[in-house]
Amino acid sequence: MVVLVTLLSGINYGRNPVPNRYVTPTLAVISEWHVSLGLDIELDASNSVVVGLEYQAPTSARYSNIEAPYGSGAKEYNEAIFLHFTYSRQLSRH
Repeated sequence: MVVLVTLLSGINYGRNPVPNRYVTPTLAVISEWHVSLGLDIELDASNSVVVGLEYQAPTSARYSNIEAPYGSGAKEYNEAIFLHFTYSRQLSRH
């Protein structure tokens, strides 16, 4: 039995297209940078497991939306680490 392992990695950069004066802290602040690393493990012809680790770099925002429920000047900070796990099984079509 041969187990096939594929290394997965990625870097994501993206900015929030909506200016802070139009949003509120009730929604999570958009993080500009994400870095991910993972493994795709093919156990056999029908079964595979994907495990990944994602890091969302620290980011913060100060909101100037006067209609926001927390008032103008609210600040939000966000940083996160995520663990992803997927098990897949391919069923035969017979």
